[in-house]
Amino acid sequence: MLCALVTGCGGSEPPQTFRNPVFPSDFPDPFVLRVGDEYMAYGTNGRTENVRTLRSTDLVHWRPGPDAMPEPSPWALRGWT
Repeated sequence: MLCALVTGCGGSEPPQTFRNPVFPSDFPDPFVLRVGDEYMAYGTNGRTENVRTLRSTDLVHWRPGPDAMPEPSPWALRGWT
């Protein structure tokens, strides 16, 4: 589950309304990184992915991204990364 905290920064746009969790599916141990104009969230192991990702432009609306580690290293076990 990915939860978000969005605060106003003094801009002229009204604050967005959202409800936690912003991504209601299983997404353990999230880490969010800003990359240019987009945010990437990385989560630990899943049923089919090793390092799951989500993408967002506003920290509220998230869409699934590609597996960040489609082929695990020899020391890692698929689904246990």
